Formats: sequence, structure tokens, C-alpha cells
Amino acid sequence: METLKSIYPYSIKDLSILNKDKLKKSETFCHDCQLEFQSIRGLRQHEGKIHSKSEKILECSKCQKLFKNKYSLKAHLKQVHEKITKLPCEKCGKILFSKYTLKNHLKKHHPPQIRLE
Repeated sequence: METLKSIYPYSIKDLSILNKDKLKKSETFCHDCQLEFQSIRGLRQHEGKIHSKSEKILECSKCQKLFKNKYSLKAHLKQVHEKITKLPCEKCGKILFSKYTLKNHLKKHHPPQIRLE
């Protein structure tokens, strides 16, 4: 009797690693603002949060701010009200609340310097 493992020997983890290697740059690149993401999921979340034309329908129970999707509301609660994620900038000490905002802060305020010799 054949098992699923004998027919399909790869685990989901194996496939996700293989798929990451096969992703083309154009698949993880925002065509609206030219940002590149490490995954398609990150790109989709960015598109929904930043470029979505849908109405803001979810309300924060603490401050009544409106959001377009549950991901944005959840991130807002963690970052603003619960202060769960705190990432200090190693260059200036500013506290940021996500890897995404830290990465953008570094690009904008501390771009890498190229040394010419």
C-alpha cells in the first residue's frame, strides 16, 4: 500500500524553501512604489495595507481609528496600544515597532555609505 509520503516525498517545509528559491524578483516587487519584499505574502500584505482602494471598515476599540483589513488593525493594536514589538535602530536609538518600519527607517535616515579608495 502506497503512502502519501512515498508518492509525494517532500514536506510542506521543503516546498516552501524550494519555492522561495524559485521566486522571481518581479513576483515580490511592488509595481506601485518599487519596494521589494522577501515573500509574496509580504507583498500582498503591503498592497492591501498601502495601495488598497477599499473603504476602511474595521475600527480599533481603543482609539476608534479605522482600518482596511484585519492585518492592519492587529498590527496597530500590537504596535500602538500594546507596544509589544520594539526594535531599536542601532544607528540612532529610535524605537520602531516592526521589521518593515525599521528597514524603511534605515534606508531613509541611514543609507549605506560607499567608500571610494
